[in-house]
Amino acid sequence: MKKLFSLFLTLFVAGSVWAQVFVSNEIWYKYGTEKTVAVTCYSSEHYSGNVTIPSSVTYNGIRYSVTSIGKEAFKGCSGLTSITIPNSVTEIGSNAFSGCSGLTSITIPNGVTSIGIAAFFDCSGLTSVTIPNSVTGIGRCAFSGCSCLTSVTIPNSVTSIGYDAFSGCSGLTSITIPNSVTSFGEGVFKGCSGLTSVTIPNSVTRIGRSTFSGCSGLTSVTIPNSVTSIGEYAFSGCGGLTSITIPNSVTSIGEYAFSGCGGLTSITIPNSVTSIGGNAFSGVTNVVYSGSASGSPWGATNVGGAIDENYVYKDAEKKIISKYIGEGGDVVIPNSVTSIGNGAFSGCSGLTSITIPNSVTSIGEKAFSGCSGLTSVTISNSVNRIGWYAFSDCSGLTSITIPNSVTEIGSYAFSGCGGLTSIIITNNVKKIESYTFNNCSKLKEVIIGANCNTIAGNAFRGCTRLIDIICYAEDVPIASSSSFVNYNGYLYVPCEYLRYYKADNIFGTFANIECIQSDETVLQKDEVEIMPEISNALFSMPKKESANTYTLTISNNGVTFCTLTFNAQGQLANIDFSTTKSYELKSGVEAFQFTVTGLSAATKYGYSFKALSSNKAVLKEYAGTFTTKNEDGTGGSAQGSQGGSTAVSEVSNATAVTIVNGQILVNGEAPAFVVTVSGQKIANANLKAGVYFVNVEGETVGVSVR
Repeated sequence: MKKLFSLFLTLFVAGSVWAQVFVSNEIWYKYGTEKTVAVTCYSSEHYSGNVTIPSSVTYNGIRYSVTSIGKEAFKGCSGLTSITIPNSVTEIGSNAFSGCSGLTSITIPNGVTSIGIAAFFDCSGLTSVTIPNSVTGIGRCAFSGCSCLTSVTIPNSVTSIGYDAFSGCSGLTSITIPNSVTSFGEGVFKGCSGLTSVTIPNSVTRIGRSTFSGCSGLTSVTIPNSVTSIGEYAFSGCGGLTSITIPNSVTSIGEYAFSGCGGLTSITIPNSVTSIGGNAFSGVTNVVYSGSASGSPWGATNVGGAIDENYVYKDAEKKIISKYIGEGGDVVIPNSVTSIGNGAFSGCSGLTSITIPNSVTSIGEKAFSGCSGLTSVTISNSVNRIGWYAFSDCSGLTSITIPNSVTEIGSYAFSGCGGLTSIIITNNVKKIESYTFNNCSKLKEVIIGANCNTIAGNAFRGCTRLIDIICYAEDVPIASSSSFVNYNGYLYVPCEYLRYYKADNIFGTFANIECIQSDETVLQKDEVEIMPEISNALFSMPKKESANTYTLTISNNGVTFCTLTFNAQGQLANIDFSTTKSYELKSGVEAFQFTVTGLSAATKYGYSFKALSSNKAVLKEYAGTFTTKNEDGTGGSAQGSQGGSTAVSEVSNATAVTIVNGQILVNGEAPAFVVTVSGQKIANANLKAGVYFVNVEGETVGVSVR
């Protein structure tokens, strides 16, 4: 009865959502307040050609004012060529026009006060845009990826520009930033390779991280006296820059701030600068500086620092490791260290394991790049940033634990880690940068935290085996078609946001999108309760206060059917059998409750549920059996291999399943998955002799390859 009620509640809520929208003249609207409506989404194919939005609409005899373009209203409408927005509109929501590649120009009316997050993200055909004086804020990624955009005039009304707002606008040749702007986020003009000159207004006090990185066409920049700091990578890769004047107001210059500026032959640093990050001027021929800044402007390893038998430090207090000079093997970093500097262990192929203490808060760029002998890393809970290329080409790395403290993971951080099979992106990470997991060829499972809002292009490039993606994000993350490789895999998302994921022009292309459902429960006694149905079973499992993880293994005739792992908070942490859809646990008063589906009817299963400590010791274990119901819903009594169980059986002569040249075919086609008896998912080609499992018409069947 409880399951039926849950299903009814889900359908009722979904019905309530649709009751809030209506269509008029082929435009969908969502009710607002005080007789207002917002243009809303329908599907990525619905809107095309020229669309004119009226200032008001009448429905059921009531007249409504159109005041906003809602979230994702036109997202992915690649056939949309022009849009007319009335003056009644005051807000353009997040992702409102993202992915509208056919849109070439747009005029934003004077009533609009804010341009939402990623509002015009990846509008690759957009060549011009007029921003009115009414706009005060431009959201993050607002025009990111608009590669054909050539010029933008920002009005004096704008006071803030979000990070990555114009990143990737490679066609942008000029931009005027008004004095009204007091701050702009990181990476605002990153990758604007066509930009040749820029004047920063006196109102700006800080040039943030990667603000102009990759602006290779930039030849001149005027930095005003109001600026006090220049962030990391601020001008990195600006190869066309020939001269720049740093004013006396600047006190700090971040790491790699001017690295890769090959055209910059000379630069004078004022004595006002008291802090210079490592490699800040890497590649600059002549750096003139007579001050006493902390750090190393040329990337030298021991300026003002200290050396011991294993490390070169950047500082006398031995807090920042500049270079490891030890012999490798198992390395324990001293507790005095707070930062692992850029390239500190780079190329140390003899390094086999590393212990990072809780004192460390930052892992720099290329810190462990090329450490091919490194097999596992546990990052301490104090680390908040993992730099660019930090573990790139650590080909032997098979596992890594990213703590909840991490808020930023740089591009290429785990690129080339071909041994990694699964990864958990914690809730505090908001963006998965481009190429972060590039060529992680064995990566099978990824869990994405609730606060992730962006998955950049090529983030999982080359991850050809990635088939299980669990995404807890409540707002559908901004992504591109190149973010993932295998869209035939399984995507698991929160039930209440399933509709938005399916309507998304990127996530909606996944062949299999499953709903993560959860319930809270109370157990009256300390034992496992199981309610089996025909093809699934509802589990209620006791909590253990000191448990670090939980595992559930389900077997049939001694063969593992699936193994699921959950963290201490009850969130799904690992799936190793894709045919079993497994759902998130949430903590109740005394127990977790979840459902496992994909089981066979009238079949007896064994189970083992364990609560484990942080060092994998078993704190509590429960074991037993249960039998799924018959096809008619009556109680099952089948034992062992009866009733279509997953027991191994010879089926090579069956009509549905054939074996051709070492490849399993179901009805003449390769199945979506092939799993070994241990639960490992493998490619269905050139199979060795042995026993495998595939899904045939909803049932798991054992296949013997000889």
